[in-house]
Amino acid sequence: MSTRSLRASLVVALGLLVSLAGCAGETYPMDVTGDTGLCSDNDTVWSGDPLPLVPGTVLERTVRCPQTTMSDERTSGASEHHFRCEFSQQGESTVGDCVADSTLTNDGGAWHTPDGRITITLTSGEPTTVVQDGVYAGTGGYEGLRYTNHVTGSFEGVVHGYPWTIIGTIERDS
Repeated sequence: MSTRSLRASLVVALGLLVSLAGCAGETYPMDVTGDTGLCSDNDTVWSGDPLPLVPGTVLERTVRCPQTTMSDERTSGASEHHFRCEFSQQGESTVGDCVADSTLTNDGGAWHTPDGRITITLTSGEPTTVVQDGVYAGTGGYEGLRYTNHVTGSFEGVVHGYPWTIIGTIERDS
């Protein structure tokens, strides 16, 4: 092997080691924060008997957020949430227990949860509180990672208080 070939091989090997060291240097879990950006509600369908504060007992809806912005770019991007809520009367409040099929995508990959949980609490005279929890599996460049998040927001009537706040954690999938 010539000196030139040996040097080229060493440069390639050194570059590979530096690259691997950069990946290994990420410490998990990694906390992230941000918000949903402005979202839109689509394909809303109410069914069942009306309850106080809602026109039915079941809500099906798709929410699209074209630009979620987070402190870690891997959890920023466009998100879409298809959810179904079943409402019940609990004391003075009407509460929706919801399940969501959610996906967040960006240039590096995607995050998906087929069973994210959402709770919507409505109390007469107060803004509606929405709490959404999800555990997302990474795909593409995020394979082997899990993204857990907690979203809080509110809306009054048909006016939504977007953007909603997101706190979360990226960790290795075990």
